[in-house]
Amino acid sequence: MDIDQFDRIDKLADDVYNKFEELHQKGAFVDIENKMKEICSYLNEKYAISVSLDVEVFSEEKERSITLVKRGLACSGDQEPYLARLGSTAHRYVVNGQIVKLL
Repeated sequence: MDIDQFDRIDKLADDVYNKFEELHQKGAFVDIENKMKEICSYLNEKYAISVSLDVEVFSEEKERSITLVKRGLACSGDQEPYLARLGSTAHRYVVNGQIVKLL
């Protein structure tokens, strides 16, 4: 992968993150949030659930993938479902011999 290819995928990840947040603010996930709250209340504090939209890059050559963004909704117990960044660990990825750090 070259730096231009990587930058295009990184831009897609930013767009997905922002679009998910925009849709959430507009109430697009109210039905899903209500169902999550019902299920979480039933499961008590023992379990948490999440629903997410991910952008991953898979390398056939290295047979592994990295997640660039994982944005979604999460809840447990009686709490309201909330927007969550479900995979916010930093990654380092080599692109044309340069190390690119993702947050």
